[in-house]
Amino acid sequence: MKLYINSIIFLIIKFLLTTGVCSAQFYNNGSQVTITNNTQLSIKSSLINNDSSIYNAGTITVEGDCFISNKPTSRIITFGTDSLIVYNNFTDGSLFGQNSGVLSLKGANQTILSSSSLLANLYVMGAGIKTISGSAFVRFKLDLQKGHIAVTSPNVFGIDSTGSLVQSTPGINSFVIGSLYRKKINGIDSLFYPIGNTINEYRPATLVGISNPVAGNPTFVIGTNISTPQAGNGVSTIYNRFWAVNSNIPGYPVNNIRLYYSPAEVASTPLQNLVVAQSASPTGKYVSIGNISSQTGSVLSEFKPSQSFYAIGSTNNVKGNFRVLLEGPFNGVDMDTKLFANGALTDSLLPSIGMLPGYNIPVDAVDRIAFVLQSSGAYIDTAYSWVLKDGSIKDYATGTKDYVTFSKALPGNSYYVIADHRNHLPASSDNIKLTAISTKGIYNHDYTNGVFGGGAKFDIASGKWMLYASDSYKTFKNQTDVMDVGGVGFDEIRFVTGNNHYRRTDINLDGSINAKDFQLSTDHNSKLYYSTLP
Repeated sequence: MKLYINSIIFLIIKFLLTTGVCSAQFYNNGSQVTITNNTQLSIKSSLINNDSSIYNAGTITVEGDCFISNKPTSRIITFGTDSLIVYNNFTDGSLFGQNSGVLSLKGANQTILSSSSLLANLYVMGAGIKTISGSAFVRFKLDLQKGHIAVTSPNVFGIDSTGSLVQSTPGINSFVIGSLYRKKINGIDSLFYPIGNTINEYRPATLVGISNPVAGNPTFVIGTNISTPQAGNGVSTIYNRFWAVNSNIPGYPVNNIRLYYSPAEVASTPLQNLVVAQSASPTGKYVSIGNISSQTGSVLSEFKPSQSFYAIGSTNNVKGNFRVLLEGPFNGVDMDTKLFANGALTDSLLPSIGMLPGYNIPVDAVDRIAFVLQSSGAYIDTAYSWVLKDGSIKDYATGTKDYVTFSKALPGNSYYVIADHRNHLPASSDNIKLTAISTKGIYNHDYTNGVFGGGAKFDIASGKWMLYASDSYKTFKNQTDVMDVGGVGFDEIRFVTGNNHYRRTDINLDGSINAKDFQLSTDHNSKLYYSTLP
């Protein structure tokens, strides 16, 4: 049975609406319908508004689908804070959208399609997933109570900068406040959030590395104006947007944070100088937390859940181009790349600073190596890179840049740089301090020409110096000792020669732990080599 509305029976229908119940399908094919103030209309099946307007000044509850045709005259207008509650799919093809009122999604899994890309207030009240099958935009409030919203890329779901994201009644299914869509990117679970004043200005902020989110962890809200931000350590400028992150599980496994921005906002800043900055309040002092990578439209940095505010800033980064040789894989000409050849380097990828999607380990990579920035004995920052067979480096995140970036350095200060490999003794730049005085300058240092102090340096009689091998145990003493030899001997017994292993006890970095590694470690232990660091 269908209930048809036309001008002849409008008064009868108005009486039915006043009684508040429609047990059949509600079908409007041309009449103007008014739901009067405080009236409640319950439709047990679907509401199909094929033509003309329905003016809702009360509450309409639809237990089936709510469909608004794409005719210019077809629309449902909900006033003020009055509600249209839908338990199944909602389709608005009218091009008018909802300029006021509340659309409440109260069913299980539901699909939303709004051709006008405009919703006034959207309340997610059901226990399932709400899928946006077309771009949509909320003007005032997105209230996630139960369930969450999924968006099928490349569709966009945004919220006006004057609007708000709230969670009135936390529920086990509303795992993140403000979750606009969730998808896997190269196996990493990512959550996207809206920022911007219009759909065309939409820019998501992404938390990368969240696995199995649970209710309210973490929560993420967005602000668009910072009135009096202060630039702190490592940051010279803070741009006019901020992201607030709050997690009540401090150890939650979030590895990286990616903040998106409009290129016009940072037009005067070199891309490589953009960093993520952190503060205890939106208008407080922002301190750089680093920059794994900057690309047009976003900045990626390390991240740990906390009650903090994050913003994009600029800094006069120190960038270094280094050359370093490792004794273990040195073959008399350059260094062997056996770890790469046998696929063992894929085991070296650090999850907290993994390579960016779409990039690969350089084919002539020997191993990863860290460069530690230090000032007057105090730790400042660490940058990771790939060391290539000729001793040159490529950045760890992309494997394409000829330099690493220290984004926590202060402009105008001086630093030592310590090369630190997983089973070689560390060594520092030899009486050369790197000064952060240029926004574009890249500082060069060749460790094969010598290292700091009189400790761990190794002359191969051709005017070149290498880092000592055999420090696989890695204690605070930075020396080769009996603990190193013991570890190599233990692994030599356990592992069969010829197997590919990415272990510290593989002293010559060929993928096997065997007599060659044990002999090299024994020789160095008897001489007790050590590092002299500033």
